[in-house]
Amino acid sequence: MELSFKVFPRPPAHATLRVQRRDLQEALGTLRSLATSFFDVEALDLVPPSTLWIRVGGLGESLPVRVDRLRSFLGGGVDVVEEDAALWEAAREFAWLPSGWSLVKVPTTPRRLAELESRLGGSESLRRYSVGGNVAWVGWPGDPHPLSEALAELDLRGLRLVGPPGPVTLGRWEADPFGVRVKHALDPTGRLGRIAECNTGSR
Repeated sequence: MELSFKVFPRPPAHATLRVQRRDLQEALGTLRSLATSFFDVEALDLVPPSTLWIRVGGLGESLPVRVDRLRSFLGGGVDVVEEDAALWEAAREFAWLPSGWSLVKVPTTPRRLAELESRLGGSESLRRYSVGGNVAWVGWPGDPHPLSEALAELDLRGLRLVGPPGPVTLGRWEADPFGVRVKHALDPTGRLGRIAECNTGSR
C-alpha cells in the first residue's frame, strides 16, 4: 500500500471574524453564501442560534486586505479578532462542553442544519457546527437515548466520542458488509464490541 500526502505550510498570520446575524435562517444564508464563494477560509463554524466564526490565514502583509474584502462581502454585524489563537484552541479542545456530558459527532450538511436545530433546539444540548456546516458537535447531558432517537428520526447517525458509560453509536446506522467481514475476521468472538448490523437505534 502506498500513501501520499499534500502538506501545506502553516500560515504565519491569522484573523477571525465574528459575524452576528438576526436568526438561524439568516446565519445559514450567510454560511451557504460564504461556502460557495471564492474566499479561502481555514474555518467556518456556526454557534446557534446565529453566530458565525470565520478564520482566515496567510501572509501578514496581505491578510488585512483579505479581511477587509471579506468584511465587505459579509456586510454588517462583523467584528474582527486578530489575536485568535486561544479562541480556536478552546474550540479544538471543546472547552464549551460541561464536565460529565457526552460529546457526539454527527456528519450532516448545511441544508440539514435547520431541521437538526429545530429538533434539538428545545433540549438542554449544546451544539457547534464546523467545517462549513458539514459536522455537528453535540454536547448532551445524561442518557443519550433521546438524542439517538432524534437522530434516527432525521435519518442521521452520531458517534459518541466522550462521556459516561453507554452506547457509542447513536441514530440510524446502516450495515457495512465489508466492515462486518473485517470485524468478524479480526474479532470472531466479539470481545471488542459489535458493529451495527441493523438500520436504526443505538448500539
